[in-house]
Formats: sequence, C-alpha cells, structure tokens
Amino acid sequence: MASPSRASRLVPRRLAITAAIVAGAATFAAAIPIAVSDLLELPGDAVVTRLQAEEAVNEAGLERLIRSREASARWRRTASVYTDIALARLILGELRGAESQMTQAETSLREGLGLAPMDPYGWMRLVQLRLARGAPAAEIAAPLRPALRSGPHEDRRHAMLLLTVEAGLVAWHELEGAERVLIGEKVRAAWARDVPRTAAAAVRIERADVLAGLLGF
Repeated sequence: MASPSRASRLVPRRLAITAAIVAGAATFAAAIPIAVSDLLELPGDAVVTRLQAEEAVNEAGLERLIRSREASARWRRTASVYTDIALARLILGELRGAESQMTQAETSLREGLGLAPMDPYGWMRLVQLRLARGAPAAEIAAPLRPALRSGPHEDRRHAMLLLTVEAGLVAWHELEGAERVLIGEKVRAAWARDVPRTAAAAVRIERADVLAGLLGF
C-alpha cells in the first residue's frame, strides 16, 4: 500500500497522463474529418489541375469534381471546396445554357465567402458568374471591389488577370480612385502579356475607348 506522501505524488501524475491521453484522442478525432475530406477530394483533383492550367475539361470531369467536393464538404467545410463547386457549375451552366447551374454556383460561392470573406478567388468567381449572366455594371462592381481589396496584385494566373481586366472595364464607371488605379495597372499588365485577347475583350464589351485611354493611345 502506497504511503500518503507517495499517493499524493501519484495523483497529479495520473491526472497528467489522463489529460495527455484525452488530448491525444481529441487530436486524433479532429484529424479524421480532415483525412476523410482530403481522400474524398482526390477524384476531382486532376480536374482542378486542368482548370488551373486553362485546359479543356469535359462535362463528365466537371460532374466528377462537383461530386468529390460535395462529398468532402459533408466532412469538412472549407472555402476552396465551395469555390471549386461553383467554378464547375459555372462552366457547366455555360456549356448547357442552364440557369439552374448558375444559381447553384452563386449559392456555393456565398457559402465559401461566408467561410473566407477575404478570398480574392471566391470574389472573382462571383464576378465571373455575373459577367457570364450579363449582369449590369453595378452588380459586377459589387464583388469586384472586395476582390481588389483582398488580392490587389494577384496576377499570377493569366485567365484571372484577363477576367479582372474585363470586369474592370465593364464596371469602370462604377469604380473610383484606387480601384481605377488598380484596374489600370492590370490593363497594362494584360496588354503586355496578351495583346489580342485583351483587345478582343475590350471590343466585345464595348469598352475599347476606356482601354485606349488607360494605355495612353
């Protein structure tokens, strides 16, 4: 039988061991949803890679991406999951002319932005969605503003740069001060990288005069 002094020393030790076991179990339990979520995303990862590389993806691939992200979201809700779903639905909507896909894409974007309100890609996908719908300039400017604030110099992806330029030209008369300065910088960057597509976008949206002014022509 342990002496009272020894027993008094054993109690804190046992409590510490118990606390460590409980903490370890909690950490393990918390890791399970992350591991399952990552595993469920795998079937759609190749599709995301192709989209990021600006390569064509067929409807079956887009559907696979949506299924993988929806399954993942049942285990762990992240902004990127909803952004991926929205992008896939946006492209499907454009391919099929399906307004329902566009509506679901906007719902997914709002879910993602609720989780990560400073995600420039989420805001730009909402801009892209509204451009695809032919929304008025004011409705395009609304998500463009937070996109510029949260990622003002995010120009690594060529398609994203061109999208920002197109949106900025469409919403030009709704923008002010620093917003116009940023769009001007992006217009010049896009022009330096890809004259044909930048010019074509400006002509398509009837903003060739704004483009020329920003380029000093």
